[in-house]
Amino acid sequence: MDKDILDVMLAHQRAFQVSTGKLASGDLAANTARIILGIHSEASELLRCVPWRPHRRSDEELILSNIHDEIIDLFKYWLILADMWGLDSKLITEEFFRKSRVVEQRWQQEFLSFSDNKPIFGVDLDGVLCDLDSTWKLFLEQQDVSFDPDVISTDMAQCLASEVNNYGELKHLFRESGAKMDAVPYDGAGEFIRSLRKIGRVAIVTARPYHKYKRLFADTIDWCNKNDIVFDTVIFEENKREWAMANSSILSFFIEDSVDQATSLASRGAKVLLIDRPHNRIQGLPDSIRRVKGFSEILSILEVSENLAEVRS
Repeated sequence: MDKDILDVMLAHQRAFQVSTGKLASGDLAANTARIILGIHSEASELLRCVPWRPHRRSDEELILSNIHDEIIDLFKYWLILADMWGLDSKLITEEFFRKSRVVEQRWQQEFLSFSDNKPIFGVDLDGVLCDLDSTWKLFLEQQDVSFDPDVISTDMAQCLASEVNNYGELKHLFRESGAKMDAVPYDGAGEFIRSLRKIGRVAIVTARPYHKYKRLFADTIDWCNKNDIVFDTVIFEENKREWAMANSSILSFFIEDSVDQATSLASRGAKVLLIDRPHNRIQGLPDSIRRVKGFSEILSILEVSENLAEVRS
């Protein structure tokens, strides 16, 4: 659809709403509820135009113009809803293809089989493949927020200058604005993942709060594609140990940067490689957690495929 035509339709529907005084209260939540009720009603009208119930005999003629009429009614309600929430033709196009990438990735993952006994490598994203500290620093600079670069890798909240007291708002904006699309990858991350995929499957398992910020799914997929990080599946799971338990029979090891996550995974019997970062340099790690200096050391532990059985034993 021509973007200009879509903008014309949005403007036309908006003008009608204004001229009739509809949705004049400005209460977005209440107006959204009314529009959704209207969509439900029009969807029912469309359903009555087609003989869909197999247990009922219908001698009614299927009238194509009636179906078209009801579809347009639904579309007009959709235009009102889109306009209310600030979607113009540009945003609609961007969001359509963004959501399409999410749906396509989910579909592929639904039919991805882990039953071929290939080893699975669980890989964390932020702190392992993505340099979250540098990304957060870049975001703060873009927002013109003062921070102390010497403590940024220790605590993201503490790094803010003393006069900055809106960490929660900044963290929300960080996730909501798409800043993770510009996240800084660690050197060699893409090459490392490609090496892993030569001998097994790569499952990126991240605690990013996708269920709260739905755009994080597409942002994550797009970031991986942008940085040549090829994977077999992406799992959004705050409780990573549950995923590890479900795949324990073929999970070779899990790569983490978080001591808490690594300890949780190890408590469920997973072999964990803790990639060395400034924020995780503590003493007293469990024996099942092995600290590694970087990607090259991980690959040397594997020694490609020859010692894979030993790693999994």
